Amino acid sequence: MLLRVDNLKKYFPLKHGFIVEKTVGYLKAVDGVSFSLDRNQTFGLVGESGCGKTTIGKTILRIYDPSAGRVFLNDEDTSFYFMPKAQAVKFLKNEYVARAKANLETYKSVENALDNVQDYEKKYFKFFYEKGENAFYDHMLSGIREKRMSFRRAVQIVFQDPTSSLNPRMTVGQMLSEPLMFHNVVRNRQEASDLVQEILHKVGLKGYHADRYPHQFSGGQRQRVAVARAIILKPQLIILDEPTSALDVSVQAQIIQLLKDLQKEMNAGFLFISHNLGVVRYISDKVGIMYLGRMVEQAASDDIFDRTMHPYSEALLNSAPVPDPKKKRDRKQFIIKGQVPSPINRPQGCFFNPRCKYVMPECKSEYPGFYDIGMQHNVACYKYKEKKV
Repeated sequence: MLLRVDNLKKYFPLKHGFIVEKTVGYLKAVDGVSFSLDRNQTFGLVGESGCGKTTIGKTILRIYDPSAGRVFLNDEDTSFYFMPKAQAVKFLKNEYVARAKANLETYKSVENALDNVQDYEKKYFKFFYEKGENAFYDHMLSGIREKRMSFRRAVQIVFQDPTSSLNPRMTVGQMLSEPLMFHNVVRNRQEASDLVQEILHKVGLKGYHADRYPHQFSGGQRQRVAVARAIILKPQLIILDEPTSALDVSVQAQIIQLLKDLQKEMNAGFLFISHNLGVVRYISDKVGIMYLGRMVEQAASDDIFDRTMHPYSEALLNSAPVPDPKKKRDRKQFIIKGQVPSPINRPQGCFFNPRCKYVMPECKSEYPGFYDIGMQHNVACYKYKEKKV
């Protein structure tokens, strides 16, 4: 598995006071999100503004440090790579050492203990059982700088607005050469220049564009430059944060086709974050729907669009226009009443319960778990509690 996100959380502290700031609470932007993604596969992440989509992408990339949870890349736990040593040791102790000891105490033998952990965790537990606690910490933290560098090469991002994400004081050639020199991909500037020319042609630009600055390009061309910057290190995972939202429809189609061609060529995985449901269905293999920091529904792309189950997902997906003038939709059936609750003060129980027409007593007391309705289609709604995973 290329990417595995396990119970990821990102909380932002809320401060009060001018002279002495005190933490008075937390904005839970991402609160226990899990999903997985394989090579040559696209996971679409959708939801209204403020639901936590972009925060997930930035937390995976380590622009934000996660508050809790684990992020695996190629079945390697990368969660502690960018932590200070003391914090990393504490993380490893809580996530692996303490659990390994508890498992061994519960199941009595190493073999039984290993049989009762996830496959992608077994090697960590096995090393601990064989070598001991101190050797485990040394092993996990050895070569941490190289691990960080490898992670930075393997995971890249295309931001929503290329105008603000591209350095206005650098030419395209300088921007694309910089990561090649930093990561020692090339031996000299001539090799870097040759590779820049190759990448520019690959994304549909000309070689002479290397000498231009971002403001000299159109919106579509700037986004192609952003794509070129993301792929020049040949990453395994690319996070696409609404890469077409600021573009004309015709240019959107060109960028989407470019991304699909590059994915096939590079055998990379895409995390595609977008409001455009039509584009999400076209490009995604799997889709997750977010609401107030949590994922409420997750399934294969066609299944989630053709067999929408969560009340919020129903309303969201049916809000998209249908490109058929003869087809009419009863929009009154899918209108959501009320306003989105504050992410600082979320409702008790299911966060959607104040606006849901199917609300039940248990919806107001405890947040529902994921329920399986078949074909790996999971829904966080008490309507489906008889089929819990």
